[in-house]
Amino acid sequence: MTDTPAAITLDATTRIAEVAALKETCDGIVTDLVVDASSVEAIDAAALQCLVAVGRHCTKMARTC
Repeated sequence: MTDTPAAITLDATTRIAEVAALKETCDGIVTDLVVDASSVEAIDAAALQCLVAVGRHCTKMARTC
């Protein structure tokens, strides 16, 4: 496993459509995953739920997120 984590930057307005592919991204990488939410100004409940699920999924795969 490399030391450099994969990084994903969320948009200012984040909806489920933008984060739905995160699980597949997590499955397709062999490193940890960094989600940069520093510029998020609005996020819908479904996107938050998906982010939590991705975090749990990464934990099951012994990766940090």
